[in-house]
Amino acid sequence: MRLFVAVELPEATVLLLQEEILCLRQAGGRASWVRPEHMHLTLRFLGEVNEEQKTIFSMRLRDLCAGTPAFRLTVEGFGAFPNQHRPAVLWAGVREVTGKLAGLQREIEQTAQSIGLDPDGKPFHPHVTLARIRELSGAAGLVEAVKNRAGGAPVSFGDEFRAEAVALLRSDLKPGGPVHARLEEFPLSCNSCL
Repeated sequence: MRLFVAVELPEATVLLLQEEILCLRQAGGRASWVRPEHMHLTLRFLGEVNEEQKTIFSMRLRDLCAGTPAFRLTVEGFGAFPNQHRPAVLWAGVREVTGKLAGLQREIEQTAQSIGLDPDGKPFHPHVTLARIRELSGAAGLVEAVKNRAGGAPVSFGDEFRAEAVALLRSDLKPGGPVHARLEEFPLSCNSCL
């Protein structure tokens, strides 16, 4: 099964991100736009894991989350990978207001490696993917819109929110795009609720 670990977003934030996508779509170009139900902050893409790996990972993730205090996040700013001049992935940034998001992500990475998965190898850059650009040719308007948004003042996509849990999700690839399903949710500690 193909799995990943994520923080799910509040509905109000998702609605504002949808509005951003509507604006960007008007700029033209061929892109695969992320559906609202697929908007999340990925902490670690696990890829294909077997049932035994999933069971061990879930147990370790439950313990890890139980010992990690909830944190506050905000979705703001806009950018592109690898850069705004040749965008392949468009994203909204995620900023940690309080808590230990980066520390939690590092521990999830170590937990993934402990069940035999290869290291991710990419630095953690908290973001919500909005689109994947299929072709740069014919996307001049979209590239210009990306440059304008990425170079301007950071846009906020809703109020800051309290992340109270981490989810383990399954991603099934279908002809119409991936379908995600939450398998488990792991509450974060409320010892020092924010």
